[in-house]
Amino acid sequence: MEVRRLLAAAHLASNAELVERDGRFTVAGDPTEGALKVAARKAASRTRASRAVHARGELPFSAERKLMSTAHADAMRDGDRVLFVKGAPDVLLAHCAFERRGGEEAVLAGARREAIARAVDGLAGEALRTLGVAYGGCPPAMARSSCPARGGAVWLGVVGMIDPPRPEARDAVAAAQKAGSRC
Repeated sequence: MEVRRLLAAAHLASNAELVERDGRFTVAGDPTEGALKVAARKAASRTRASRAVHARGELPFSAERKLMSTAHADAMRDGDRVLFVKGAPDVLLAHCAFERRGGEEAVLAGARREAIARAVDGLAGEALRTLGVAYGGCPPAMARSSCPARGGAVWLGVVGMIDPPRPEARDAVAAAQKAGSRC
């Protein structure tokens, strides 16, 4: 249940699109967001919430915030706005006062917060790229200067994914070695 909710939230907080051509799907947009969309589709996470969400607003990822937030009006809840956030796990976790666990929201206490941080570090230690995912209520106007959910967000979890080296990495390493750099 939590995995599907996490993937549905990550799906909604993404701009990539899955495009079908000749019976094959390709990703249009950011590869990371595309991977999240594919995972959501494979997990059949087209939940009631993801089908009933309209009127999307966005606070794009920035190097300062290290988060991407999308606000949606939920047709199943009289247009109440919900905020879906994904980004740097340490930054996002700091904004979460609750976590979704066992189908319910629970207070995110110090020991549990530390356990989550250790799990994220463990994934990063395995050379996985990590993204935290959360949701929360949304003020009527998403102010660019405001922090998503201002400490009341609900932590859904972390996604760890293989982030292969970019094709240009080989040339960059060779140039660094040639210049005398050592690892």
